[in-house]
Amino acid sequence: GGYRGAAKGGFEGGIDPHPYVDENGDKWLFWVDSTGPDRICCVKMENWLKPKWETATVLTYYGYYTVNDWKNGSTNKVSYETATTTNEGPFLTYHNGKYYLTFSVNAYTDSSYQVVQAVSDNLMGPYRKLTEAEGGVLLSGGTMGSQEISGSGHHSFIAVGDQTYIIYHRHNDAVAAGSARNHAIDEIKWITVKDKDGNDLEVMYANG
Repeated sequence: GGYRGAAKGGFEGGIDPHPYVDENGDKWLFWVDSTGPDRICCVKMENWLKPKWETATVLTYYGYYTVNDWKNGSTNKVSYETATTTNEGPFLTYHNGKYYLTFSVNAYTDSSYQVVQAVSDNLMGPYRKLTEAEGGVLLSGGTMGSQEISGSGHHSFIAVGDQTYIIYHRHNDAVAAGSARNHAIDEIKWITVKDKDGNDLEVMYANG
């Protein structure tokens, strides 16, 4: 659902809510604030109907690898975010002491709509969107040259035993794209890559 007004700490235009319960049992709500270039936010919840607005935090800004990059006017822009202002459909995963924020970028009607990942040591951030070399693009059709899959985005995860799956939508017609979509599912694995500083980093890898 959406909301409007300065009473919410200046946040407006909320979409794509994602509830999350942390390791301590605390409730959180992640959502997209779409007042301009999209930003993904989180807020601690007193209960599922009452946010603690004083805790509301911006986690990502469209086009920038970190919120600080946006604040500082960095020219180091995200290579896979193109032509639109979309960071949407957030989903949080906790794995081996780190928090992985996955979300969709670019326009859902376009072949470049895809799921990407950011990582943080803390639930409230700061998060850093991973580069393409680090495996930042988790699930994509159009930007990876597929002639059969387009618009793979806006996802969630399920676990069956030890296997994790990503469920997402894709275009009915990979050439026409647009708003006609269907659901698809692929396997998720954890792999170790070298991060931008040369350190080992576990990231999600989609078999699709």
